[in-house]
Amino acid sequence: MQAPEIPYFSLIIPTKNRVGLLQKCLDSVYSQTFKSFEVIIIDDGNVDLQLSVEYNTRIIKNNGIERSAARNTGLELAGGKYICFIDDDDLITENYLIDFYQWHQANDHDGNTVFRTRFCCIDETGKTIRNDYPYDEHKFSSPLSFLIHRMCGMTTVCIDAQTAKSFKFEESIHLWEDTHYLLRLMEGRRLVQLQSINYMYRIHNAMSSMMQEKDQLVDACYHNIGAINHYFENYTSLVLGKRDRRYLIAEKLLEYAIQATNKRMFNEGAEWTKLSLKNCISWKFYRLYYNLIKSWIVKAKLIY
Repeated sequence: MQAPEIPYFSLIIPTKNRVGLLQKCLDSVYSQTFKSFEVIIIDDGNVDLQLSVEYNTRIIKNNGIERSAARNTGLELAGGKYICFIDDDDLITENYLIDFYQWHQANDHDGNTVFRTRFCCIDETGKTIRNDYPYDEHKFSSPLSFLIHRMCGMTTVCIDAQTAKSFKFEESIHLWEDTHYLLRLMEGRRLVQLQSINYMYRIHNAMSSMMQEKDQLVDACYHNIGAINHYFENYTSLVLGKRDRRYLIAEKLLEYAIQATNKRMFNEGAEWTKLSLKNCISWKFYRLYYNLIKSWIVKAKLIY
């Protein structure tokens, strides 16, 4: 009896109560020109098991867990040579996997090399809002510097399975867990940037960040700050230090100050702005400063 072929890629997709979006995601996954892959869906909701037949995929029912635990479950079950993570509400192009595969075949590399595709943000109609900022080893002192100064995203990287499995997502952390994991994994490793834009990050009204009530927004803000502090307090980096910690906290506080202002949570918005400025002032935050000022002006006009 012939042993089953080992898939080249394992695609791990955590999902929760977004069946319609998940189906569109799976449609893009199964349009791949490269066919040697398996799909593992970790379901914390009501996905119909019929999908496993329709899409020839594994659905693991694992109710009541957050994304970090779901991804750890996927890592344990993955049998592919390389690991990719995909969010259930996003899309990938038909060349997402073939581009990784062709680079692997054409270049010498080992488990210390992590590969990254580019992404774009799209709206609900599929229109591109913006493209990401690619990694350039001549512009960043290290991959870790890129990770903290630009949005990299767990879903843009392709990782050797043995390397990926040697790290775990911190299960007490369910926000900022991507960056927390990647900062640990990328320490001392090489990041190779592919130039194709193969991942589409969808901006839509059903995003969890857009559906947060006021108390949930406060909890999310401090959970993010706690996750940043957890990394710097529990892991030693040869590259990152106190200045980077303050930079990340300041950036995150600005992001939440904008959301708070848009929800008319003016006290929280003002407090988080002050804390951000106390931690770090950077020209790299110019878009955040602009959006924050615009939010205050718009809300002031609505009130007065």
